[in-house]
Amino acid sequence: MRKLFDADSGLMRGLSRLTDLVLLNLLFLITSIPIVTIGASASALYSVFFRWHRQEESGYVKAYFHAFARDFKEATVLWLAFVVFMAISIFDIWFFFYQTEPLSYLGVLFGFLGAMGLFTYSYAIILVSVFANSFAGTLKNALLMAVAYFPRTLVMALINLFPFLLVGLFPSLALQLGWLLVLLAFSGGAYLNSLLLKPVILPMIEKKTENPG
Repeated sequence: MRKLFDADSGLMRGLSRLTDLVLLNLLFLITSIPIVTIGASASALYSVFFRWHRQEESGYVKAYFHAFARDFKEATVLWLAFVVFMAISIFDIWFFFYQTEPLSYLGVLFGFLGAMGLFTYSYAIILVSVFANSFAGTLKNALLMAVAYFPRTLVMALINLFPFLLVGLFPSLALQLGWLLVLLAFSGGAYLNSLLLKPVILPMIEKKTENPG
């Protein structure tokens, strides 16, 4: 029993990681209050998580704010572009589904484009957090990865949408779990995504480190 509560035991490491995720979730919420900064906050989360995956865990609060400032411009542009794209897609889906054939089929087309936008952004914000690239280059790489790793892409999309689906489909349950959403929803989802892409991203980071040019 004593070993169970040793600092190096699996239980204590798990509790320590859970505490870190709660703190990061609160940091994410605080830095996302202006709404337009959500992209920079998400990028900062992923930057910290991939530091963890490379065994660089010390000073992660400082690392969060460093990444937030470093990637602010690129991540904010990506976020705002994503919001505008999704707003147009959702309006077009709603508009064309109420039209008679053949225009109603355009609703399906815009639904597909909206899904691809979500998939691409999910990868793009991660790429911004670990690699320096142009806006167009990041989007191109994100789209290629979304297609190449499609099973992972679908799982990531479900993880990202889970809090919103919970609120929309099961509002009473979401109300009961509200405290959990506040403490873990965003950092927990991003951490799961980072674990999902760890086998993909870490070799790319190592290759970039070995060949910086």
